Amino acid sequence: VFILMNVGAFPKWMGNPDRWLVYPFLAVLWYKIFEETFLVRALRRGNYEGALKVVRSFNFYNPEGGRALMRRGQVLVISRRFGEAEAALRRAVVSLRSHAAQARALELLGDALMEQGRDDEALRSYEAALHAVPGFRRPYRGMAELMLRRGHGAVGALECIENIVGPSGLSWNRWSSNGQSTDDYWALKAWALAELGRGAEVEKAAAEAIRKTNLK
Repeated sequence: VFILMNVGAFPKWMGNPDRWLVYPFLAVLWYKIFEETFLVRALRRGNYEGALKVVRSFNFYNPEGGRALMRRGQVLVISRRFGEAEAALRRAVVSLRSHAAQARALELLGDALMEQGRDDEALRSYEAALHAVPGFRRPYRGMAELMLRRGHGAVGALECIENIVGPSGLSWNRWSSNGQSTDDYWALKAWALAELGRGAEVEKAAAEAIRKTNLK
């Protein structure tokens, strides 16, 4: 009864009710920003158990959901626990509904499989990631490295490397999904050029890779 009798005073107490619609969005946004900040901080320190704890803490409401499994798989790949990463990422791919998130999980799964020496499975995972979202180019990094590791695919690897940024460079509206790719582009290019015996170009590519790498 008190609330009904004082509805007209709400704007004075709590501001314009129209703005309340914005608050949930801002809350979710800040929640994700805090999660990303704490996760990156732990990874940069090499505190992988701490990073896994961050993932668990910020996904307490659904610890076995697709998003939580993908983040866990990402940390496990970085910490070189590839078998555990594979299991988490396979479950993530099935659970995720967003094509963009599925593509990212498939790319990480390809990394986990490549590091276990399962090249054919890794290649299929990278290809599936490419098909999941038009314009998604991150998997070309893994495909190029896979060819270079085999030791007899430098020409094909060079083609994949050029596909990392595409014919017209990295599109601004795909930056969030593809990330900054210039350091990987130049590092892999230096490797491929070395395999092809083009030594004069290797030094320049390696220098560019170092210059483009984020010092953090």
